[in-house]
Amino acid sequence: MGMNANLDKDTYFTNYELYSQRYLDCLIDKIQIYRRFCEDSGKFSKWCRALQNYYGISTDGTKSSNTVTRGGDSGQLTMAKVADYRNIIQHQLILITSQRPSGVAKAINSNPESLKEARIGSMLVEYYLNQVGLEKMFISAAERALVTEEAFAVLDWDTSLGDEIRPEMDENGEPTEKMIMSGDMTMKIFSAWNMARDPYLNSPEQMKWGIGSWRENKFDLCAKFQTHADAILKGTSRKLKEIVFNTINEDDTDQTEVHCLWHDKTPACPKGRITLFTTEEILLDGEFPYKEFNIYRMSQNDSIDNCFGYSNNNDLLALEEVTDALHSVVISNNTAFGAQAIIGPKGANLDHTQLAKGFAYFEVDPAHVDKIKSLQLTHTSAETFNYIERLDRKKETLGGIGSLVRGEPEGAIRGSSGSALALIQAQSIQYQSGGQRSFYQLLSQCCTGMILMLQRYADSERVIRITGNVQGQYLEELKYSSKSLSNISSVTFEMTNPLEKTIGGKEQIADTLLQHNLIKNARQYLTLHRTGSLDAFTEDDEADEIGVKSENQRLRDGRPVQIVKTENHEEHIQTHMSLIASPESKENGDLVAATLQHIDEHLATWEWLSMNQPSLLIATHQKVLPMPPMGMPPQGMPPGGPGEMPPPPGKGMPNSNPQPPAVQKAAGIQQPNLPKPPVNPLNGQRVPVPAGTSVK
Repeated sequence: MGMNANLDKDTYFTNYELYSQRYLDCLIDKIQIYRRFCEDSGKFSKWCRALQNYYGISTDGTKSSNTVTRGGDSGQLTMAKVADYRNIIQHQLILITSQRPSGVAKAINSNPESLKEARIGSMLVEYYLNQVGLEKMFISAAERALVTEEAFAVLDWDTSLGDEIRPEMDENGEPTEKMIMSGDMTMKIFSAWNMARDPYLNSPEQMKWGIGSWRENKFDLCAKFQTHADAILKGTSRKLKEIVFNTINEDDTDQTEVHCLWHDKTPACPKGRITLFTTEEILLDGEFPYKEFNIYRMSQNDSIDNCFGYSNNNDLLALEEVTDALHSVVISNNTAFGAQAIIGPKGANLDHTQLAKGFAYFEVDPAHVDKIKSLQLTHTSAETFNYIERLDRKKETLGGIGSLVRGEPEGAIRGSSGSALALIQAQSIQYQSGGQRSFYQLLSQCCTGMILMLQRYADSERVIRITGNVQGQYLEELKYSSKSLSNISSVTFEMTNPLEKTIGGKEQIADTLLQHNLIKNARQYLTLHRTGSLDAFTEDDEADEIGVKSENQRLRDGRPVQIVKTENHEEHIQTHMSLIASPESKENGDLVAATLQHIDEHLATWEWLSMNQPSLLIATHQKVLPMPPMGMPPQGMPPGGPGEMPPPPGKGMPNSNPQPPAVQKAAGIQQPNLPKPPVNPLNGQRVPVPAGTSVK
C-alpha cells in the first residue's frame, strides 16, 4: 500500500518534471493507493452491493428483479428480488432534484451595469442547464451520491469546441485547414471509485487534488493527440484495480481508460498542475489554468473525521436482503406445493389423462384412504407477512419516503385533508434536506465556476440561441462575451420552503396571492400553480429596478433623463430621493438640483395623469392622486395636444390652476356700459353702492 520504491519520498509528486516518466509512475501509484484503500476498507464491496440492489440484482447474484430464478441444492427454491431499494431512492431523487429554483447570478455591486450583467449571467446559466444538458448531468450526480455515497463534477475548458474563429497558421505564416475554435466549457461526472484522492484526509474540504478516470474512444483520442497515437493504440500494460461492477476487457472494445490530475494552487504546488495521461504515457501536462479549484463534490452526508461521504440508504441494504429472502420463502412454498395431489384406492382405474396438468395422483390400499389427512404445505404463517409489512415501513422510515410520497397512502392518511397531506409530503421533503442542500451547493459552485471560466476565456463575442422562456425573456439570440460578465461574483441556488414543492402547497400559495390581488393575470397563476416559482412575479420588478438605477447613474453623470408617462412615478421618486440622501450628495449642488427637477417632473406628470388619464394609472397599478379641494379647478391639457407629456416646471407648463372653459369664455365677453356712481366732492371719490342696490 506504500509508494513505488523507485519514487523519491522526499519530493512532492507534482514537483517532478513535465512529461517525465517518474511523474507518470507517481500518478499511477496515487490511483493504486486510493483504490487499494477502498478495497481494504470495504468501500468497494459496499458500493458493489448498493449498485447490485439498485439495479435489481441480489448480492450473491442468485436473484434478479426482472426474472424468477431457481435456488437450493436441487433447484427446489424459487428466488425473487424485490426492488424496494431502487423505488425509495428514485423517490428521493425526485424530491431533491425536481422543481429546482432558477440560478441567480449575483453582481459585485448594485450599479445598473452590474445588475444588467447579472441578468445576462442568470440567463446564461439557464441556457447551459436546459439547452446544453448540464441539468441532466447534475441529476446523474445526485443519483450517484444517493446510491454510492458521493459524486464529483469537474469543469474544464475545451479549446476544440465552440465556433470557428480563424485558420491556424503554419511555420511560414500560411493558413492551414485546421481552424482555431472559440472553445467552450465541458463537465464530467465521476463516481466515488473513479475520483482518486488522498484517502487519509480529515475532511472533504482538505481535498486539493483529484485524479478522475473515465473511458474514451481510443481512435478519437489518437485524433486529438496524434504524436501519442502509437502508445494509445498499444493499450495498457499496467492493469489498475477496478470495482467489480465496472470492469471491461479492452480487447473487446475501442474504449480505453484515460486519467486526469487536477491540482489546485497550494504552497507545495504554487502554480497548480493539470495532467492528462494513460497508464503508458502523458498526453498533456502544464500549470493549473483556472481561477478556482474545478472539482466539486456532492454527498448526502459527510463521514466524521475523514474525507468520504455517507448515504442514508446504506442502512436499507440489509433490510432489502431480508425482504428478498422472505419473499422467496413465500413464493417457494406456493410454487412447490401449490399444485393439488389426489389420493385414491388401488383398482380405481383412474386414467391419468383425466387429470389437469400439474396435478398428482397417488394410489393407496383402500383400507387406508380414509385415514390419510391432508397437509396444507402452501400455508405461510401470519407472522411472516406481518414482518414483511414491518420491514416495508421500516425502510420507508429510514429512507424518509412515506407511503403518501410513494403513491400508496395507508390508514388514517387516506381520509386526511389536502392541507394535512401537503404537510406530510413537506415533512418527507424536509427529511431530504441534507441531499437537497448538497445538490444546490453543487449547482451553485459549478455554475459559479462556469461564469468564472467564461469571464476568462470568452474573449470574442458569442451568440447562443435560446428557445422558450429563460428568466422571463423570450429571446431567439443572446450575445455575450467575457466583458459582459465581468461584474458577476457568484451564482446561487437557494433552498426553498418544503411546502412550496408539494402540489397542495403550490395551490395554497397561488390562492393566497390571488386573494391579495398580487396575481396580475392567468399566466402568473398557472405558472405558480404548476411550478411553485415566484420568478414570474419578480422579473418585471427587477427590470424596473435596473431602469431606475440606470436613471440615477445618468443623473450622477449630469446627463438628461426622459420621463415616460407609463413609469411607476411613486417608485421612481422614492428611488431618486435615495440619490441625494447622503451628506456627501447634498453637498453636490448640481446633483441636488438635477435630481429635484427630475422629481418635480415626475410629480407634474403624475398629477396630470391623475386629472386627465386616471385609467392609465389604474391599468399600471399606480395610485390616482386625490382631486384638488373645491374651488381649485382641474388642470387642462398640456401644450402639444392630447397624449403628450407635460413639460418640466417653468418650461411651458400650463398654469397650475387654469380657469374652467366656461369662466375663460365669460371673461372674454364685452360687458355693457353701466352708469357710474356719483363723486363725493369732499374727497373726490365715488360714492360706494350699498349692498343689494343697483345703479340706474
